[in-house]
Amino acid sequence: MKPDPALVPSKQFLILEAQKKVQQLTEVFRFILKFKRISSSGMEFYGLRKYSESDDASKIDWKTSVRMGTLYVKQYEEELDLGTFFIVDASDSMMFGTKNMLKSNYAGIVTATLAFAGTESRTAVGLSIFNDKQLVLPMEKGALQYYKMVDALSNPNNYFGPCRMAKAINNAFASLSDRTLLIIVSDFINIEGNWISAIKQASTKFEAVIGIMVRDPIDKKLPKGIGTMRVSDIFSSQVTEVNASKIADKYEEEVRKQEEHIANEFKNLGAGFINVVTTEDYIPPLMKFFNLWASRRT
Repeated sequence: MKPDPALVPSKQFLILEAQKKVQQLTEVFRFILKFKRISSSGMEFYGLRKYSESDDASKIDWKTSVRMGTLYVKQYEEELDLGTFFIVDASDSMMFGTKNMLKSNYAGIVTATLAFAGTESRTAVGLSIFNDKQLVLPMEKGALQYYKMVDALSNPNNYFGPCRMAKAINNAFASLSDRTLLIIVSDFINIEGNWISAIKQASTKFEAVIGIMVRDPIDKKLPKGIGTMRVSDIFSSQVTEVNASKIADKYEEEVRKQEEHIANEFKNLGAGFINVVTTEDYIPPLMKFFNLWASRRT
């Protein structure tokens, strides 16, 4: 399909949307990218907590414990300085939307916001936009890198084609350091290749792997009571007539199973997973996930 600038987010739109949202994410994202709290000597001391039976007795702060009347241990934090690398799906199925935004636009905003939070945290960010081709921006720090990413996300020449996710993940696996937070942004529809195996390998190497599933409302359920409708397949351009009312319940059930399957695959591989819809604010689910993830790292 010929690139159409009207189908991808503009550079100005991505920047403005990211700036509106980023302050809510920056603090929690900074902690996630910068520190891993542990109990270990030789690390940066950051505070005290109550002693538990599993703690090393050598970490007890006796002065504080005597003063408080209960045992306290010192805690430390290891500086990680993680980089964040985004693998963003720009295939045909992402060029779809039934409301006010295509999935590709929504994915671009989510990516730009998280990239902005990463640069605000003074960590390196990088990007791979993939379909049957792949554009890669290697990891760099600073505002200039952020604007390069926004340029790539708003370039219509980087969109359309089959979804070759496994290839994009495997390329990242070969080129990125272990201290990387790998974020995959996709609708996870019509994927070519063994993407589950690719994520499994990535999960064994990188600090963390997170999937962000972007879905349009009609990806999840069909409107009821609308009768027969003509549907065009975005992959083959074939037009088919379907009675939406008759298949709506079955469609919704199959989508639910598919989404549960994908979420479970990520969970079983030790990776994170977030499900968002283009008509809803993406900040609450991201904040919920990152806050929970940060609490597990303490």
